[in-house]
Amino acid sequence: MTTRVLLLVLVLAAAPPLDGAVSAPATPTVGLIAAGEPEVTAALAAGARLALSTWEQRTGTRLELTVTDPPRDWAAATGPAVEMVFDAWVIALLAPPDRQTAHLLAQLGTRAHLPVVATAEASSVTATGSFWVVSVAPSQPQVPSEAFRRAFRAATGSDPDRWAVLGYDAAAAVAEAVLRAGLDRNAVADAWRAELTIDGACGSFGFDGFGRRRQAVLP
Repeated sequence: MTTRVLLLVLVLAAAPPLDGAVSAPATPTVGLIAAGEPEVTAALAAGARLALSTWEQRTGTRLELTVTDPPRDWAAATGPAVEMVFDAWVIALLAPPDRQTAHLLAQLGTRAHLPVVATAEASSVTATGSFWVVSVAPSQPQVPSEAFRRAFRAATGSDPDRWAVLGYDAAAAVAEAVLRAGLDRNAVADAWRAELTIDGACGSFGFDGFGRRRQAVLP
């Protein structure tokens, strides 16, 4: 067992949860844990980078995206995730759509007091209602806006797939929370429960008390 995996086991077994108060990084960073399929990771990353670029143009503030190396299997994602939490001090983690990895990262986020945005369609990821975990996976199919399609094509030269849409929405959820609450992890997670409206690839959305995606009702 590697040191990183052992540390993760200790984190998940710890009681009470670890103190989430951390110093803001010199360069604010969002972490994306790679999926098992390279093409899925590439699409998630492309969508996320577009969201962060759009947010930077709007606010003048930069958030960087760091993507982990492809894992050998779902368990191999633990080492890079722990490193991001405790060494890189990322503002939040974007979890891949792999169900097992999503559950593992949800547990890590809850114990380490780190905001986690899930892209997995499994409703069980947010079933516990953890304060630290939200999901951008829609309950019903969503159609990307034409504005998003044009922006994605301009940035990448290709049309977005559903993973690009989820990557965009996941990064946008972090960016909007940072805009409202700053770089404190606790404040970011709190903003998600405070009727935050996020401009997503398929329209505006927010989160309910369980961290589940809900379409925003605009006046």
